[in-house]
Amino acid sequence: MSDKGKAPQAKGGAAWRLEGRIEHKGEAKPRQLTAEYKAIVARRVEQANVKREVLPWDDDNAAARQGMLRESRADKEERKMRQVVKRQKQGDKPEALSPDDIRDAIFAEFAQQQFLSRMDLMQSSQLRGQKQKDVNAVLSSLCELIKIGPNKGDFQLKPEFRA
Repeated sequence: MSDKGKAPQAKGGAAWRLEGRIEHKGEAKPRQLTAEYKAIVARRVEQANVKREVLPWDDDNAAARQGMLRESRADKEERKMRQVVKRQKQGDKPEALSPDDIRDAIFAEFAQQQFLSRMDLMQSSQLRGQKQKDVNAVLSSLCELIKIGPNKGDFQLKPEFRA
């Protein structure tokens, strides 16, 4: 009862069928390289072997470089002008409101809705452009944060301020 002459068996009882040949462990022979691939490799090797040209500093080249610097300064000036125009389109920032004005604006917003998020308050017409920390100081004294339920994360006026 020797199994030396028999082919190895798979689970279903069928013989395994092995194809191909392994010469060395871990070795894989590549397919034939195409002419297109060889051309790509040759072109990359040529480009990598090109020596970069280093020019000595002289007055002729200095004038050319100064021209390039003038262009870059012009680009910087143009960029600054575009930023100025952009700021003008956005309009000037509104003046900072006093805490009493912020308080009135918050009451006006809560007169329209019972629950508001901080983002909705900051985007309202009266509070737009105000500093977040100034609004938060007044908001914490007037409102309470809802921590559970469908309006989680929104603010509601404290009971003493509700109408």
